[in-house]
Amino acid sequence: MALPKLVVGITQGDSNGIGYEVIIKSLCDERILDSFTPVIYGSSKLMGFYRKTVHNIGPMDINVIASGAEAKQKKINLVNCLPDNIYAEPGQSTPDSAKAAIKSLEMAVKDLKDGQIDVLVTAPINKRAMSTEGFSNTGHTEYLQKEFNVDDVTMIMVIPQLKVGVVTGHIPLRDVSKTLSKDSILRKL
Repeated sequence: MALPKLVVGITQGDSNGIGYEVIIKSLCDERILDSFTPVIYGSSKLMGFYRKTVHNIGPMDINVIASGAEAKQKKINLVNCLPDNIYAEPGQSTPDSAKAAIKSLEMAVKDLKDGQIDVLVTAPINKRAMSTEGFSNTGHTEYLQKEFNVDDVTMIMVIPQLKVGVVTGHIPLRDVSKTLSKDSILRKL
């Protein structure tokens, strides 16, 4: 008996940033649907807009759903959690793009807490724009730490050739050497 595929929630990130392009390029090969069930948290309107900007890929069948609980295997699922009047201004930092990133993250975390998705992947955000819209965290990692009420978290970036766990979090590079200690490294390990 085959186990059900992992349901992977994917936030759209800043709607004027590179999130949709990265998501589209990552999911354009249908064979990926053999590995997991993707659930994108964003806008079908924005997905359609950015789909037209990514060249040399075939058609993508998007299954629009209300929550992760409705996700279908072998489909690219999209929770349409943004208002219909949203529009894209690629490369521009706007209050609406920041609000969209916040809403996408909130909806995905709700479904993660409710067990409707198994894991969460987050697309890039504009931290400065989000902070002006009331997002009081320095990034995704700190938001998730607060939402799940845990003492310690580690941001991990992975590519086939390299896996990086960040010890210091979101601080200026000039402060990293002052912040690193044997204890902080061991705690993250």
